[in-house]
Amino acid sequence: MYLKVQILLLCVFLLNGFICLAQCPAGYTSVGTERAVNGDFESGNTGFTSQYTNIDNTASTDELQPEGFYSIWNNPRDLHSNFAINTNIAGTGKMMIINGSPTANQYVWQESISVDQNTLYYFVTNVASVHPTSPAQLQFSVNGVLLGSVFNASATTLQWNTFYATWSSGGSSSAVISIVNQNTAASGNDFALDKISFIPCTTTLPVELVEFQVNQADCKDVLISWKTASETNNEFFTVERSDDGKTFLPYKKVLSKNSNSKSILDYSIFDSSETQGIMYYRLKQTDFDGKSKYSKTVSLQKCIVENDFSLTVFPNPAYSKVNINYTGNPKSIVSVNLFNVYGENIYESEYFQTDLKFENLNAGMYILRIVLKDNKTIEKVFIVK
Repeated sequence: MYLKVQILLLCVFLLNGFICLAQCPAGYTSVGTERAVNGDFESGNTGFTSQYTNIDNTASTDELQPEGFYSIWNNPRDLHSNFAINTNIAGTGKMMIINGSPTANQYVWQESISVDQNTLYYFVTNVASVHPTSPAQLQFSVNGVLLGSVFNASATTLQWNTFYATWSSGGSSSAVISIVNQNTAASGNDFALDKISFIPCTTTLPVELVEFQVNQADCKDVLISWKTASETNNEFFTVERSDDGKTFLPYKKVLSKNSNSKSILDYSIFDSSETQGIMYYRLKQTDFDGKSKYSKTVSLQKCIVENDFSLTVFPNPAYSKVNINYTGNPKSIVSVNLFNVYGENIYESEYFQTDLKFENLNAGMYILRIVLKDNKTIEKVFIVK
């Protein structure tokens, strides 16, 4: 599931509450027809399957029992003497009325449908209790994988509530969509389903960005990667970075792989700079018309592996000057110090120099010490004559 957003619903007010039909949300448009067959059950017990047992609509008040039975009807009280009375039969029409089973993960309703690849779908259902005890606990499932969180019917009978989850088809061309039971109570768990929908939508935004990440393995180059589900009129991306999270500078420009695409596209670049500490990154997307949008900002505690280092001084013994050869990363140096044999610090610098002049030093032994950022210390002894 690549993306989850709040769904917009077209709701019709009835005496018993609202019945809602799915619509694509802001920024999305419908790209196909409704995929659920007979989601309003007006065609009766057809177009779907169930692990529950169907009872013919004989309208007997003893019909819908024991647990695990269902019927397609318009008034729950007609099927069970303890179920609620539907006072607005003409408004709601038929529904799937269920005496819930105490077995978890059984599918109450299921359809096998065709889907378009790389398309976002909204799976929607309306649920109402027909008895107030132990309201239904249900969950969506696609291809045997549970989708979204468990949702609960209201304890108020025939109060319709709408629930949804999103699913991205990826490379799939078919799907088995299900509504499964998660309530293990035998008493109660009596409910109705209606207006089940599985609707395809696509983004009308220039780029549907589904992933933007930065990662660094073993203190090596930073991998900056992102993924788009669709692109429209997209010209290029710009990776920007900052060391304070406020002032961002362009780092690298990346052209769109396909300016108009409905397929998943992957992008990645490396940041090989030797800066350390916390770095902040964001992605700027620019259209052909010059308009641009930004991604969220992500941060990373950046580190650098120190190169193998060595420290040599020459000539040794020295006279007026000593040359220093340090093989390592100079940016990792915290301080350079020179001590005499009494441990007195007679020279200190934060910067590495390739030579030091000692005209004023007395003859004797000295210790050159370099301290690195990781607290490593390198020392070299030399003689001044």
